Amino acid sequence: MMLSGGRDEPINLRQAPQRSRVRVIARNRQVLMRTCRQLCIGLLFGLLHTQPGLAAETHADTVWLLSSHTNGDYQKVADAFIQRLAPPPEQQLTIRVINAETETDALTFKPGTTPPSLIVAIGSDAARLAEAAPRTVPVLDILIPRLLYEQLPPAGSARSALYIDQPFQRQLNLCRLIVPDLRHLAVLYGPTSQGSDQALRSAAQQSGVTLITQHVTAGTNPNDALDQVLDDSQLLLALPDPDVFTRYTVAGLLLTAYHHAVPVIGFSAAYVKAGALAAVYSTPEQIGRDAAEMVLAARADAGWVLPAPRYPAFFSIAVNRQVGRSLSLKLPDDTELQQALEDKEQAQ
Repeated sequence: MMLSGGRDEPINLRQAPQRSRVRVIARNRQVLMRTCRQLCIGLLFGLLHTQPGLAAETHADTVWLLSSHTNGDYQKVADAFIQRLAPPPEQQLTIRVINAETETDALTFKPGTTPPSLIVAIGSDAARLAEAAPRTVPVLDILIPRLLYEQLPPAGSARSALYIDQPFQRQLNLCRLIVPDLRHLAVLYGPTSQGSDQALRSAAQQSGVTLITQHVTAGTNPNDALDQVLDDSQLLLALPDPDVFTRYTVAGLLLTAYHHAVPVIGFSAAYVKAGALAAVYSTPEQIGRDAAEMVLAARADAGWVLPAPRYPAFFSIAVNRQVGRSLSLKLPDDTELQQALEDKEQAQ
């Protein structure tokens, strides 16, 4: 039988003299106990210092990412959001993705269930589903129009939003960069967008621009209203409205504006491809990253207090150069236009 002596060579009980066997056995027992203590301490030290996530897992902050859909722009927003928040181990931030289409009962909390630290709802369907969350859980609605967000039931300071819309002042700044002497701007309001009239008029007044407007009622041809505003206008600002600019009407509206030699400022890259002159918009990736910044700001506060609802901080510009040439417009290149718009916004 061989045991470690701890300091010198192993001690062999068979080779030890008869008179010292008792002392050898006692010494070996002490060595064995000391070795076991060292192993236990080393194992505990290793668990605590090489796997910090195990010790803190139960204290991790949890964000539920509630998505209206799991494809297209919704998925791009979610991917950018998760990528920006991918935490180092010490942050202990857990993100759970929930499909609002199939997990409609996800926000039904049973007694004893621990709610998340924050719910982020992507899109209008998810925003409505998030109404079922406890009022103590803050909710951040993203990829949602401002007017729709304002129609949601009030939830106090526990709810905020990152709008999908662009601020009117940013859009008017783009209009000014394209037509420096802009004085008259045409706008068509529908049942949805008419709620923006006051805010748009206030921004236009600050920019020294007069609005020429017409209202389109549901079920009518918006081209009839468009003819009444184009003759005295230098630009047409398109506003998102399901009763005005739709996939069924956009071609006719753009063609009518083109025949009047009035450029159209759209609200997405798709409209620029369809024939609008330009647009300022935020990509899904920019929305996702921007939303993550709001979450980081809220998490920095001990009580997960969300910032106030706001428009996107990150944006892009699209320009249809062919339309510009057809209308004999001299436009800066995209990089110059983007930089000029950013500089103008920072100066205001």
